[in-house]
Amino acid sequence: MSTLAALVLAQVVYKWSPTLNLDYNMVVKMDGFLPILGGNQGVAEVTLGLRVKGAVSGDANQKATSELTSAEIKFNDAKLPLGLDNVQEYFPKATVTFSPFGEVLANDAPDKKLPVKLPGLDVKRLPDISFLALQFPAKGLEVGSTWSFDKVFAGSKVTYTCMAKSVADDKVEVDVAVKQELAYDENESLEVAKEPADVTAHVTSVLTGGGKVDFDPRRGVVQNLAIDSEAVSTVVDAKSGAKSERRLKQSLRLREKGVAAVAAVEPAKPKSFWETAQGWGQTLMLRGAAYWKALELWVRSALGRTGR
Repeated sequence: MSTLAALVLAQVVYKWSPTLNLDYNMVVKMDGFLPILGGNQGVAEVTLGLRVKGAVSGDANQKATSELTSAEIKFNDAKLPLGLDNVQEYFPKATVTFSPFGEVLANDAPDKKLPVKLPGLDVKRLPDISFLALQFPAKGLEVGSTWSFDKVFAGSKVTYTCMAKSVADDKVEVDVAVKQELAYDENESLEVAKEPADVTAHVTSVLTGGGKVDFDPRRGVVQNLAIDSEAVSTVVDAKSGAKSERRLKQSLRLREKGVAAVAAVEPAKPKSFWETAQGWGQTLMLRGAAYWKALELWVRSALGRTGR
């Protein structure tokens, strides 16, 4: 048993000193109804390079400066003509102040707002979904410890429920569940309505999801993050009262450069026996004819026949 795991409660803290500089790769993928260009069903993928540098704090709290170093945006696999400068307009270089346990105390990023509402996203809270994704309990952790904390994104509370899956000298693995509920009015362009006269629909959304965060307790940094979620929105027409539903699946991946990516949160499961057989077949086809006999025996067994 490692020294850290042997402790009854191991205190886990961030350690962003002025000498610590790290680069992260970040990928955000959204699949479903997107309130852009009048509303589109599709897949948007945003790939970002994020550089984080520790800064002098002057007290027991810590500071870090973050800035984007690269950006690529795709919609339905087509690269959009938007570069780093365009993205930095909404996510400029900023300095965040936080406690050793990860509670964000101040952020000097400008109060820029996207014209549309996307559950789980706040342009000012980039650190909260990346290198400061977790808040740790001051009392410390042991395997099986559970705790929760709230963050506020775009005026709506996001609740994080966590469990320490493993606690070791070199890695703390945390399972995370997230939930957010938000309500707003939108105009005919599907943007947030600024005036009552512009309201065409009332929207309520519930986002739920979960995933995993890997934390390096020796250096005091997030190494890997993988969270998948889905937002289900109910849209009520302001005039007729007619209801409709929108769904948006989201995935967030963050990886420190030079560190192996965290495994997918939960692999997709085939819906039926035949889809299972088909999935096996596609894999086995690449591995040689000898495996086809194994597939045949598996299929016969599953159907209750011996194959003799």
